[in-house]
Amino acid sequence: MQPFPERMRRLLDEAQPGRYRIFNFGLYCKDSIFVAACAERLAPAADVLVVYMGHNDVANFMGAQPRMTMWIERNRWLLDLERWLAGTRTYSLLYALRTEGGVPAAAWRPMPAAAFDVAKQEVVDGFRERLQAIVAATARSGTRLVLVTVVSNLHESPFERADWNVRLETAALLPDWQRWRDHFGRGVALYREDRFEAALAEFRSARDVLMQGRAPTEMNELVREVSTRNGHVELVDFERILDGVGARDGIGCNFFGEDDWCDQFHPNSRTHEMIAAAVVEQVLALETARP
Repeated sequence: MQPFPERMRRLLDEAQPGRYRIFNFGLYCKDSIFVAACAERLAPAADVLVVYMGHNDVANFMGAQPRMTMWIERNRWLLDLERWLAGTRTYSLLYALRTEGGVPAAAWRPMPAAAFDVAKQEVVDGFRERLQAIVAATARSGTRLVLVTVVSNLHESPFERADWNVRLETAALLPDWQRWRDHFGRGVALYREDRFEAALAEFRSARDVLMQGRAPTEMNELVREVSTRNGHVELVDFERILDGVGARDGIGCNFFGEDDWCDQFHPNSRTHEMIAAAVVEQVLALETARP
């Protein structure tokens, strides 16, 4: 699909032909460690830096030892070493013995509540640190920073609407799913009563205890806080924009994935276009305020 920076290019050129040049340095699956490093290098060359990040911190780091995973990400030579070791029979044997009977990444299913809460806090703390680094880098270079709150599938992740009843019944039998089921079940009931705003709050709480790589509420709250406290930072609160558009119909597969697949946080073409329009509006407002 065409990501929102490419759509911004079209919209800005329609509004002010030839006035803007847009460079997209975002990459799939990259977290805030990558984005903060990019900001250090790119800010001096940019008038405006637009940042949309959060989901990949959860997808990449949420597990038993987030700090260790972040440390490895900052020391990429360890991955080169692992690739070299993977070519040896001894390492391959030891790795097979270690992972035999293992389970997939914990971010995609409930962890025990205490371990989950600790890991989540470490991931959020790391995100805060890198967000502050991006703010500092743009302040030093005099670059305007536009932060965009991230959005995710709330009503149909981990289960699509057609499966709500059977999945909730199954989850009732699994202790680690209880916190998620309490919130998601209330969300379903409220939604069916047409109490859409209350349902949205419960679906969001369900997301926060079963993230599946989705950024939790705390990350967007940090983005809002940073935007308020720094004069060179602007906020595009796209989460609230999407809430206003999607609460009644549900924020689910209609906004994430594409026609033949549903996703937990990758926007579909319609959502990318909405993000682009919201960011372009803010960029044009910046030029009006400060040519």
